[in-house]
Amino acid sequence: MVFDPRFPITEPPHTLHRPTEAPPPLGLASHLAAVQNLKREFSTQLQIRRSPRLATFRSTARAWAGRVSGRADRRLLFAVTEAVDALVTHFDSLSDRLTATESLCAEVAAAYGEELTRLRAEVLRSNRVAAPPKEDLRG
Repeated sequence: MVFDPRFPITEPPHTLHRPTEAPPPLGLASHLAAVQNLKREFSTQLQIRRSPRLATFRSTARAWAGRVSGRADRRLLFAVTEAVDALVTHFDSLSDRLTATESLCAEVAAAYGEELTRLRAEVLRSNRVAAPPKEDLRG
């Protein structure tokens, strides 16, 4: 921007208040340990229920006793609650990142808006100063 002593700048240009470096990547939600544990627990119980003939009598009896006592269901329920808790934490961090990105975008838009406004004002003033004088058409 051209500095003109007749039109002093009253305030300095707007600068960003936050660093613009990107945070490290979070990774996929399916790679969380609790989600993988839930998948493993679910597939194990599903496999035991679908093919009891492949297991030995002892493991079949243990699986049956676990189902009767509810231990297997409790283990699955515990895995579900752990996975949900891990997903909620993951989504909270994603929400925080999105909020930070939105505020950074708002700051960038405000800074560029101020600069564009100043440049437009400078161009209009320069056009008025550099314009040729108007001729008098009366005569």
